[in-house]
Amino acid sequence: MKNPVTASLFAESSMEQPAYGRDSMNFIEFPMSLLTERSQEGKNELVFSDTVRNQSNGELVTRRLTVVAPAKYGLPTAKDEEVLLGLLALTKQKNNFSACTVHFSRRELIRAIGWNDQGYSYQRLIESLERWTAVFFKYENAWWDNARKEWIDVSFHVLNSLRVNKPKKTLATGNVVAEWGKDAFGSFQANYLKQLDLDFFQSLETSVSKRLFRYLDKHFYHRSRLEYDLLTLAFEHVGMSRDYEPWKVKQKLSPAIAELERTGYLEPLDPKLRYLPAGKGKWKIVFVKKNEVPDTKPAQEVIVSVSPLMAKLIARGVSAKTSENLTATFPGERIGLQLEAFDWLLAKKDKRVSRSPAGYLVKAIQEDFALPMGFEPESLRRRRTEEAKRRTVEESRRRREEEERNQAEADVRRKATDAYLAGMSDEDRERFVASALADGTRFVIERYTEAVRVKNAKAAAMYLNMLIEAAIERAACSEPSSA
Repeated sequence: MKNPVTASLFAESSMEQPAYGRDSMNFIEFPMSLLTERSQEGKNELVFSDTVRNQSNGELVTRRLTVVAPAKYGLPTAKDEEVLLGLLALTKQKNNFSACTVHFSRRELIRAIGWNDQGYSYQRLIESLERWTAVFFKYENAWWDNARKEWIDVSFHVLNSLRVNKPKKTLATGNVVAEWGKDAFGSFQANYLKQLDLDFFQSLETSVSKRLFRYLDKHFYHRSRLEYDLLTLAFEHVGMSRDYEPWKVKQKLSPAIAELERTGYLEPLDPKLRYLPAGKGKWKIVFVKKNEVPDTKPAQEVIVSVSPLMAKLIARGVSAKTSENLTATFPGERIGLQLEAFDWLLAKKDKRVSRSPAGYLVKAIQEDFALPMGFEPESLRRRRTEEAKRRTVEESRRRREEEERNQAEADVRRKATDAYLAGMSDEDRERFVASALADGTRFVIERYTEAVRVKNAKAAAMYLNMLIEAAIERAACSEPSSA
């Protein structure tokens, strides 16, 4: 790691790759893209949320970011984030954030982000910039207004416009003019930025390592020890799949943490110190910056880790302190069940919850209220649905086995019929078939006749075979006994 205190700012006109770029503090907080390097077909929306403590008044605020992409462009990827960081570095280099419009060549941006200087990189670069003009970002209580010192709601496109001039000789020489969106650029000008070691960032091997580094580097600014709820960090700030169980999250984070330890950014920790139990199925994760003396007591985080259950209570009007006491005192299953019942009563505008919704919910959890008449918990609905699916699968399996059994028996009978007829001369066979048609069951004969009329060869063959089998059985019964 370079020392950010002694590192010089890159020159205004230099074509060399800037050692230190800039990162938007707002861009860091929630993932703006997928962790993969390719967009996922059919997936056009990302949603991230958490609960944080407001820096100015200490109140808890629920934040949410929604990322929506047109199907033509798809969601941004990990590579697109690299392009965005490169554009931030060039904006600092070109005009020190004095103008929202940035003029640069493809090659300049390629060098800033450390990509290979080849044709595919230039094509991929333009695709990325176009995607940043198309994707829509909706921040709810999640965009920090550095002038007003509060979380606000904003909706915007990161880039307002993009002009790509056709290259005269090579793709590398084509000039590009990009214009930052008003809200994003306003945040830059309000100096809600931090230095970013682009060399170190690009040296990291995985997108998880890169995203974790950016997030931690922002929050290490005031302290050397950070502690987060494991799943909140992984799902809402790194962007990992919410399908992962805690053990799987640890497994997926492990290579990124090991890389940050190996490169000298993080202090290596024993797993027992890295992961701290925080209740049934809950874990805290701890990070200590390398070459820093850890605090004896964790400093009060500006951004606090709130469990999903506590966040649900807060969202329904229960105070943060009461929510914390409830989740610490009562089983999660009990709280979850009362939350479901509360939402059900609220949707029905039940008088029991209309006067004081939060007060009713708190009391319901404390006294473990009986579930209201007509209410069915999600777990029971899920169990019933799973049972119905199981029965459907079982019935399908039974029908399939019965059909296979009937088909096998029909094949055996058909082979016996073919063998019986094969022993006859052509004239005898024709007479035998005619006799079967004349003497067979009326119902089967009618079905055979109808199948022939409508030219249903398969049905006609089946009914004819039934008539012949019946004729063979009659012939067998009429034969004199060998005794």
